[in-house]
Amino acid sequence: MIKKIINLSIIMFFFNSCVCIKMELTKEERNWCAYEKNEYLIFKSNLKNIDTLEVTDRNENYTNLNCNNVEVSFYQLNYIKLNLVLKSKKKSLLNCEISIMRDSDNENNHPHISIFGLKSDYPENGYKAIKQNLKLNTTNKIYKETYLFKDNISATNIEDGYLDEFYYDQKNGLLKYVAKNGESFELIKRIKQ
Repeated sequence: MIKKIINLSIIMFFFNSCVCIKMELTKEERNWCAYEKNEYLIFKSNLKNIDTLEVTDRNENYTNLNCNNVEVSFYQLNYIKLNLVLKSKKKSLLNCEISIMRDSDNENNHPHISIFGLKSDYPENGYKAIKQNLKLNTTNKIYKETYLFKDNISATNIEDGYLDEFYYDQKNGLLKYVAKNGESFELIKRIKQ
């Protein structure tokens, strides 16, 4: 009888050690990463300059893929990470990264957005996102779920970055960005390949 209990305990230990809980991103959280690979975003500035951003990579997966709950965690956290690259002959090294990861506390997660080195990083650094309506002059569209990320107010620049602020809509992505020299770029269209 004791031998059966020990064997059963060993079997239960192995079954329990192989089980991980997948923590999925919600639809609302997934909306922060609304772009697909090979999608293009075309922006026009108040000085009539054109910027084109290409979504070069979209990676969606889980942490702890091998379900190592002894050394890592009982959770497999769903995440999405996007990379966007500016296609320009005049500007260099201006990339964007947008990511979000589900946490194990089942709370609403915040994205990490870096546009040309201006990083949102809220609420980790104590900043609060500034939510507001935005009307684009280029298209006359009004967006009601737009967040303003401004240097030293709701975002932080890496090494004296290029941007002063950017506007990001939870469902529609990057809508506008303003350089430190005052040049303002607004989205005119998205092209899906």
